[in-house]
Amino acid sequence: MARHGRHEEEEHENEERWLLTYADLITLLMVFFVVMYSLSKVDVAKFKAAAASLRAAFHNQMATPLPLPGTGGQDGDEFTTKKRGAPESPRVIAVDKHRAALEQLAGQFTSLFSQEGLEQSVNVSISGDGKNVVVRLADSLLFDAGSATLTPQSLELIDKMFEILGKTDSKVQVEGHTDNVPISNAQFKSNWELSTARAVHVVEHVIEKFSLPPERLSASGYAEYHPLAPNDTPENRAKNRRVEFIISGPEPVQ
Repeated sequence: MARHGRHEEEEHENEERWLLTYADLITLLMVFFVVMYSLSKVDVAKFKAAAASLRAAFHNQMATPLPLPGTGGQDGDEFTTKKRGAPESPRVIAVDKHRAALEQLAGQFTSLFSQEGLEQSVNVSISGDGKNVVVRLADSLLFDAGSATLTPQSLELIDKMFEILGKTDSKVQVEGHTDNVPISNAQFKSNWELSTARAVHVVEHVIEKFSLPPERLSASGYAEYHPLAPNDTPENRAKNRRVEFIISGPEPVQ
């Protein structure tokens, strides 16, 4: 009987310990919810104080708490995380606007050449760096073979192109390109001279016809040294004989 009484006493003592543990758990939960409530509004000073208090309570002075979202790291002096719904930076907006202007300009040129039935002789694209519109015209659209004189039909086409460009503040670089077949006639001694003269004549016509500021235009010739395709077939040589318009910074004129 004595042993039985001692066993009941031990069981009674275990139940009291369990209640103490349960009470501690309830207390910790209450403290946890109080802390969560106090941190419901981001306050860096409160966060630091609460973190230090929790570390002390759990005897873990070396632990480093994770920063609150938007507090910018352990110091929490600035909010560096982008908030949901925050406006984009001015630089991002400027890039998007520039890209939209490029695409709009490329679309206008594509529509023009489609109306003229020139899809097979013209290519319109946006450069790989996303900064320019590139318009490539076959040389036969603008010049007779071996000549740098603009044909009457080419003048009409160039005028239509610059009616579009005149509504922007774009800068335009005109480039002349040839194939690798040597040229030597009374007017030109090399493809360098031919390609450069073609680009210059386009620029001169545009300045005279549209009174554009000369600083917005430039001309250069590359002869056969910037080919699009190997100069090994008549078709590829035809691709390389071209005039390119490199158009940068298109912004509508107010």
